[in-house]
Amino acid sequence: MPDHASWVGLLGPPFFGDLVAFVLYGLTTAQMLVYARGPHRDSSAFRSVIYFLWTIDTLHLVIATYLGYHYLITGRVRSQFLQHVDWSIVALIIVTVRRVGH
Repeated sequence: MPDHASWVGLLGPPFFGDLVAFVLYGLTTAQMLVYARGPHRDSSAFRSVIYFLWTIDTLHLVIATYLGYHYLITGRVRSQFLQHVDWSIVALIIVTVRRVGH
């Protein structure tokens, strides 16, 4: 079994990445609220795209947070959890590809 330092090196960056994602999501949500409450000079199709992208971003953050919880809290950093591909990894890849490819 790997030592503590290698676990921190393996799982620390995704944890801090999730924290940064929360901060950026907060900024995106604030910007989204300002946009939604502002004057509607844009077409309804463009506004729908903006709302859709924000919804996909929300879904992405929820799945990434679940994934971190699953591996860091539920798995308690056990190696058998790292050898199993959880459904949330597949869902996160699909949402990310949809978000980037849109």
